[in-house]
Amino acid sequence: MSLVKVKKNFQVIIPQEIRKDINIAEGDTLEMRVYQGKLEIWPVIINIQPKEGLPKGDESQNKLFEKDV
Repeated sequence: MSLVKVKKNFQVIIPQEIRKDINIAEGDTLEMRVYQGKLEIWPVIINIQPKEGLPKGDESQNKLFEKDV
């Protein structure tokens, strides 16, 4: 268990060992919610699809991209 302090503008720093455990990095999107009186933070997988009208490459470039969690 790690203790963190709430900073100005309600910012907190996620300790390194927790970032490694759940495989998150700067720029990742996280979901936060309160469940049974506790704060939960979950990494979110963002699917990116190419816009229509862009030139198509080979099929391997047209797949959805997911961040490994």
